[in-house]
Amino acid sequence: MFISAIAEAYFHFKIGALPGIQVVPFERIANNVQYFRDFSRRISRTTYIEAAKKIGAAYLFYQEYEPKGKKVKFATELYSITDNKKISGRTSEIALSGFENGLFDLVNEVAGALIGTLPNQTQELLAAPVLGSNERQIALLGQAIVSLGDFSQKKAEKAAPEFEKLARDRVMHLAKFIGAQTLARARLFDKATALQRQLIATFGRMYPGLSLPLAAYYRMQESYGDALTAASEASREPSLKLPSQIEKARIYEAEGKLDQAKREYESVLSTGGEDGEIYFQLALVSIGLNDLRQAERYLEKAAAAGRTLDRGDYFDLGLRYKALGTANEEAINAFRNSLGLQQDNEDAWRQLAEIYSLSGREAEAAACYVSLFQINNEVYKEYLLKAGIMFENAGYLENAKDAYSLFIARRFDNPEVSVRLAKLEMQSGNCAKAIELVDGMDTLGEFGQDVIAINTQCEKKERRVSIPTGTGRDKTWRRVFFWRVSSGAIAVAGVVGGLILDNQAKETHKKYIASQQPSEVESLHSRLETFVMARNLFIAGAGVGMTSFALSITLPIIFSDD
Repeated sequence: MFISAIAEAYFHFKIGALPGIQVVPFERIANNVQYFRDFSRRISRTTYIEAAKKIGAAYLFYQEYEPKGKKVKFATELYSITDNKKISGRTSEIALSGFENGLFDLVNEVAGALIGTLPNQTQELLAAPVLGSNERQIALLGQAIVSLGDFSQKKAEKAAPEFEKLARDRVMHLAKFIGAQTLARARLFDKATALQRQLIATFGRMYPGLSLPLAAYYRMQESYGDALTAASEASREPSLKLPSQIEKARIYEAEGKLDQAKREYESVLSTGGEDGEIYFQLALVSIGLNDLRQAERYLEKAAAAGRTLDRGDYFDLGLRYKALGTANEEAINAFRNSLGLQQDNEDAWRQLAEIYSLSGREAEAAACYVSLFQINNEVYKEYLLKAGIMFENAGYLENAKDAYSLFIARRFDNPEVSVRLAKLEMQSGNCAKAIELVDGMDTLGEFGQDVIAINTQCEKKERRVSIPTGTGRDKTWRRVFFWRVSSGAIAVAGVVGGLILDNQAKETHKKYIASQQPSEVESLHSRLETFVMARNLFIAGAGVGMTSFALSITLPIIFSDD
């Protein structure tokens, strides 16, 4: 899967540098193509053509690949949406050891088909390495891109550290390019702008379009002066004047200067901008100005101009309606539309939960949190506790039980969840289940009083352990004491020795991986096997010691005469 992810990012970066060419962002494609970010699936060429028509793209660059051992077979095609025909295409095999060189040949052919004779600085950029030659690092970058899925904020937050690490590689500029987008999505704007400035320092002369994402990152960071400066820098390139003007309008809009933003958009319309897109932006501004009727008219004009709303558009509309504070139903409808066929837009579910909660609709908010958990158990596991509490507060006790039970069924551990579910089971007359849920919980901890109350009300029988005493057992006790001390000593020695040998094995393994000398590799391999064998013996000894210690406690109790 990482091969497809790397190739997609590579083509996005390189083709986006061509004069007069704007590449549709990943997120917008994902909003129109089901499973676009699922690299394990094959999506048909026809699906992409239909999506390109909806988006309003003039061209489609389509790729398919097939792994073949140490090579990969690529089939690429440049398709004109306007003329409804293939412009160019080729099939080639690329050695993984020379992956970037093979991708360069493909992108160079596409560039020539799109704009004909390439300017010198464009040729220089297309030939510039952005991946490096470290196959392991390339694979890690591809896996990081795959992990982003549909670029939700939560997934971006989780992937951000890996992109930061990969971006430190001096020659892996593609990691900086995707990393900046990921960090901005995770709302780490300082880090996003830092990576984008590094790219501009390296490629800015050849790639003026890099200033536009920088302006957007500054805008989202609310650094409006820096954003306008970056947008103005991009506008020096004639082919970027129109998108730069649109970005300036968005900056004014984010700054709260809605009337100025509206004038800027209208100015774009007067110069022959993309009517459908600008009408949509004017609809957003009109919502901000609390002119909902005007917003509807602009949306109608956008539709008439061929602008089809996608999941991302509906999400943006929802945010604008929500910001008003007086258009919650419109916001809810917009966010519902942004969920998509798979109902998997995490950010939309979170926004819906917030609106429902602020509106006092606790049960509906809780249902949103349950949906988030079903999308990603690990990331949203704490949301089930929140959902359960909200269901309880709203009086939906069966829904609360379902939420808590789902948490426990996934084998997550939270004593509050167990106690809350136990209370609900007790109220339902299911004392056996209630006792089972709190069995073994600390009665001196945070929820100790609740545990005691549940056990008391359910009349749980106490289990007592009798420990024999008296002078007749002194000798036995001394033997048991010696048994426990010696067992404990063996266990501790095994653990300590095992840890020391494990560290030595890890250090030897690092040297073994890094070594390039055959004789040294053989020696290090022998030492590594010795350390691993000794470590395993110590660990086994620790296990024997701990087992013996446990038996020294339980057996005297079991076989006592009392």
